[in-house]
Amino acid sequence: MKANTTREIVLWAVDPYSRNKGIICGMASALKVLAKNSPLVIEPVYVLKKDLFDVPSKVPQETLTKIQRVLQKELSSILKKTSCPEFLPIKVLPQAVDAVSEQTKILLEYAHSKNASMIALTTQAKKGMMRWIMGSFAESLSLISDVPLYLINPRDLRNTHLDHILFATDFSSQSKKAFLKVLPFAKARGSRVTLFHKSNLDWMLGLGSAYSSLPVYRKIFEEDLISKRIEAHKWSEIGRKKDVQVKSFFNLKQDVSASEAIVKYASKEGGIIALAGQSGKVSSILLGSVARKVIRESPVPVWIVRAETN
Repeated sequence: MKANTTREIVLWAVDPYSRNKGIICGMASALKVLAKNSPLVIEPVYVLKKDLFDVPSKVPQETLTKIQRVLQKELSSILKKTSCPEFLPIKVLPQAVDAVSEQTKILLEYAHSKNASMIALTTQAKKGMMRWIMGSFAESLSLISDVPLYLINPRDLRNTHLDHILFATDFSSQSKKAFLKVLPFAKARGSRVTLFHKSNLDWMLGLGSAYSSLPVYRKIFEEDLISKRIEAHKWSEIGRKKDVQVKSFFNLKQDVSASEAIVKYASKEGGIIALAGQSGKVSSILLGSVARKVIRESPVPVWIVRAETN
């Protein structure tokens, strides 16, 4: 089947031989929600694992065709039980590798060749632990991808909806570029958007009693907060003009980390979390390792929005 070039392509990184078929079905249902009221077309993609198929690094076309036929049959059998959207036939990438780093590079190269608008994949849970951790493939891809990622937690696949988008922001110019990309996505799906800002008070806490006793420190914080609230109002107006409902939420609590605050709010509101990425890597708009922690712990899908740097 030939892809319709007028539609946006979302690559779905999937392993039809996964033992957990329920995750594949759930992911298909989540992609159905993602594609609703949009020009998206889903293309399943499989990166050959050299040890699994016992093939040379450069796979002959005849062998590749046979493998693709087997994988398509397996995937179709799994998806038969779901009311999933129409997918393109599964694409098996011709290079067979073992290292996760090589697998992610091959997938990313293919995404570039297809001008894919997004790569969708699930994170993975480590057995015996309540804490959510990313699978090595998802984490490796998130560190190098300059293509937007849609990362879904398998344990909550049945609850996926797009009524709400939590956009975590520091109100920087880079974050604004990502926000402007979120708006058309939200409008197409009727999603409301929350601008979520977690104030970073760590440097002030290090001042100890000086913060509360010296007006200059309080003034710095208050002026910064006022400027961000003004910016939030401006962004809300931009959303209103584009027929998207946008509100802001400022978390000023000192006893909770940024990632914990984001995950807690998203757990209550549902929907998805949107984070900005730049320069070909996931760059947390809230500094440090916040983005990675959110991806690991989030009970809702996390959309890594690429903010172009011009």
